[in-house]
Amino acid sequence: MSRSERIPAAQWDTHKERIRSLYIDQDKTLDEVMEDMFQSYGFRASMRGHYQTVAIIEVVQGQDIALVEQLLQAGADPNTLVPSGLFALRIAIGNQDLEMVKTLLDGGADPDFLCGNKQLDAVKNARKHLLVSGLDEAMCLSVPIRTAVGRGNTTIVESLLVAGASIDGYIDPDSLGDLVCGLWGLEDASRTALQTAMIERDVPMVELLLMRGASANAGHHTVPSPLQLACQLNEPAPQKTDLVTLLLKWGADVNAPAAHQEGMTALQAAIETGRMDLARLLLHSGATISAELSNEDGLAWLPTAEPGHLEMIPHLQCRQKEMALGLQAAVQSGSTLDVRQLLDDGADINKESSGISLLCESIRQNDHRMFDFLLSNGIDPDPPGADQTLLCAAISRRSRYMMQSLLRAGADVNRQSIRKPPESLFSFPEEVFWPDRCYTPIIAAVKAERADLVQMLVEAGANVNPPNSHSTLSPLLLAIHDEIWQVAYLLLHHGADPNATDPEDGAAAIHKVLLTFSSCKIEMCKVLIEFGANASAASSIGSPIQLACAQYNAQAETHALIQAFVDAGADVNAPPTEEFPMTALQKSIETSRDGTVVEKLLSLGADIHAPAFWDDGITALQAAAKRGNIDLINKLISLGADVNALPAVRYGATALQFAAMNGNIKIAMLLLEKGAHINAPGSKVRGRTALEGAAENGRLDMVYLLLENDDEVDLIEERCQEAAEYAEDEGHHVLAKLLREWKP
Repeated sequence: MSRSERIPAAQWDTHKERIRSLYIDQDKTLDEVMEDMFQSYGFRASMRGHYQTVAIIEVVQGQDIALVEQLLQAGADPNTLVPSGLFALRIAIGNQDLEMVKTLLDGGADPDFLCGNKQLDAVKNARKHLLVSGLDEAMCLSVPIRTAVGRGNTTIVESLLVAGASIDGYIDPDSLGDLVCGLWGLEDASRTALQTAMIERDVPMVELLLMRGASANAGHHTVPSPLQLACQLNEPAPQKTDLVTLLLKWGADVNAPAAHQEGMTALQAAIETGRMDLARLLLHSGATISAELSNEDGLAWLPTAEPGHLEMIPHLQCRQKEMALGLQAAVQSGSTLDVRQLLDDGADINKESSGISLLCESIRQNDHRMFDFLLSNGIDPDPPGADQTLLCAAISRRSRYMMQSLLRAGADVNRQSIRKPPESLFSFPEEVFWPDRCYTPIIAAVKAERADLVQMLVEAGANVNPPNSHSTLSPLLLAIHDEIWQVAYLLLHHGADPNATDPEDGAAAIHKVLLTFSSCKIEMCKVLIEFGANASAASSIGSPIQLACAQYNAQAETHALIQAFVDAGADVNAPPTEEFPMTALQKSIETSRDGTVVEKLLSLGADIHAPAFWDDGITALQAAAKRGNIDLINKLISLGADVNALPAVRYGATALQFAAMNGNIKIAMLLLEKGAHINAPGSKVRGRTALEGAAENGRLDMVYLLLENDDEVDLIEERCQEAAEYAEDEGHHVLAKLLREWKP
């Protein structure tokens, strides 16, 4: 037997006897019972939910006038609203059934049903009934006259007006409160009859409504005015012109504010749709650009400056603002004739729009003709307030010609730009080394990798050294960072300070050279020293000699760099820093692939006794043990290196601890023979004793060596238990078991 949803409890209680009789006595299915109940009692139960139907609604839909008259005589309410938003009069209008409309009006149907906040309780009850019935369907509301206008039926409109319908009536969305969440088409419902006629492009209906007293300006503030709607239409010229002309004749407000966030005034809408003829008509009717816009960026007015429409601009209020926009558009289009026309009409060539100067726009367009025209007409080559100077903009286009012209016109060769220019102006990609600080034209020229532009700026008086190293980057440092050696040589020859430092890390030019991957390091370092660079200059990233030892350079190159720095007075024992926590000797041992660099440093007096820097530092002997260089260990010990030198506080290790962690038995035995403390404590941060380090790294043979040579028998079991934890954490379970069971 087929099944439907359960009948609601209230309806079951009312009709259960009838349902039982139908079902039991006549052997009907439940679906058949549901249909019978609908026919007999006017309620429906279906898979869509349950809602009470209204007889008059059903009969009006069936267009049975005689039955409608009977229902009305029997007291049926013609103004009942069903959950979908329908009511009898609206259905009749939708069917364009004039006789039914008249019958309903004669029977008490309200011609202003739902206007304003009328029947608000009916809307709330209908919505509530939907939700209680388990449906969350949206309601669609409309006042009668708007429905009739939407159908284009002038006869029904006349009948409604005769019956007393408000010609400017609409549903007030402000009165609906939370109900708006359950409605769709609310903007349509909030339109007046005249606004609806505009949407329908129905000129005869518009004429009828205006003649019957419709206001050309009535409507809710969230809905565009009739004139705005007419100007927004994409219609053939005659029809749209007729609508606008008609509304203006009947007093439409040409300066009504835009309706919502993306709305437009009538003038703005006419321009946006390309109807300059209508824009002129509106202007002659009193439209102003100062009318309140929802869109504040002003860009919608740029089409007024398109070729052929510039004659409109002098008629607009806020004239200079509009002319500035017109000039910008004319420059963008490359029309010097249009620019000339605007200047003749009184436009200010130095007034910016949208924060972009006209000259900057011509540079961006790479338009030499417009650029020359603007300069010849007195435009400022250095407009105040710009984030980026015009010289920097010209450099970004690699335009030698524009640079020369700007310099001849008096552009300040040392004026700073306050931020990095946008990619739309600079064709080279953003890099890490772009300063967030101010920069000058010479910095831009260096970044453009143009020695000729740098030369031109220097000859024009550009400072090769920054006036304030804390806010401006040195051109020399930038040239070296980008490995533009020709520019670096040029700057040095013109007086660039070889010891200027980067305020971020204190690094000078000689440090920056050593951080590059260039094959010209030796030559460039020698050039810098020749020009007075300090070969002992300290920085947070280390001294020159430390950096030379840190690089994986060719052996000969490293030797040459070290010798050049020492010859220039560099300290071979420059102290470590937090960013470079080793001396040159310590670093060279840690990174060297052979012993020649170490030998070189030792021959120059490198200190083998220098302690480990507190953070991630290492002594020379510890570095040799870490690298597993037993020959160097022997040599350092013979020179007096301390086998028990303290490790770094953070991430350090003694020489024996490094050997234990690496599993280097020979080195461990050598160090033990030389007196290394087998149970020396580990570093305070992430440190390990020799036994813990060997266990953690799974060095079974090393563990045996350390245990067999441990003379502190009383505490050996405790140390084994601690070491076993490290072994267990790394999955060395056999080794962990051995340590836990170890007995001296």
